Amino acid sequence: SFGGPGLGLFACRERHVRQMPGRIVGRTVDADGDTGFVLTFSTREQHIRRERATSNICSNHALNALAAGAYLAAVGRDGLAGIARACVAKAHHLRGALLATGRFSAPWEAPFGYEFTLRFGGDAVAMHAAMLERGYLAGVVSEDALVTFAVTERRTRAQMDAFAAEVAAL
Repeated sequence: SFGGPGLGLFACRERHVRQMPGRIVGRTVDADGDTGFVLTFSTREQHIRRERATSNICSNHALNALAAGAYLAAVGRDGLAGIARACVAKAHHLRGALLATGRFSAPWEAPFGYEFTLRFGGDAVAMHAAMLERGYLAGVVSEDALVTFAVTERRTRAQMDAFAAEVAAL
């Protein structure tokens, strides 16, 4: 995270919610009947009950917690799981497309989610620089020409195919 704020998500049974660390975002309805998001259980905060606080993160993380809560509400009950499935499927698609270029090989075979590592059959640093000039961030290059790629829901299969075609053309 380069020293910036982080976000972790987990779930628990309702009876354990007051023992959870961190901030809890709740959905509410305002005076006009509009849905809104608030930080709930303020008695957990150190400025209210310091000796029994379960949340002692910095207040500047509150905006991140609120934004994450709003995003999760927007994608719906099954949204995060659906996004995760899409990321995994797209990562497998990109890996296959990159291997099909003949420019990459698989250094090992193992199950993976949305990140995977391939070996570039040439100067990986030069490939990374050339792709950057073309407007692509071509993974993270490490030793022995290994390149680690991460895929999110934000990229389409067409964009990934265009990326693979650019790599093949190098």
